[in-house]
Amino acid sequence: MFKKYEYKIQWLFNDIEELEKAINLLGVKSLDKIVLRDIDLNIIDEYDGCISFPYGLAESKTVAYMKEQIKKQDIRYFEVFRK
Repeated sequence: MFKKYEYKIQWLFNDIEELEKAINLLGVKSLDKIVLRDIDLNIIDEYDGCISFPYGLAESKTVAYMKEQIKKQDIRYFEVFRK
């Protein structure tokens, strides 16, 4: 009998450059979602739109979206999930 392991990876970034490095290293399509949070860790937005772009383009589009949201809203943290 085989054991089935379930895992969850969750990171919290407070710097867009560090988030961008992680996205480029892991590949954004391997993530389930990115949650954008304010200073009090309240959820501002959730992003899972990376699946609609091909590899290579998905990473740059995701980072561009995050930078755009920083300009529009008071985003302080990026929470990255992989289930």
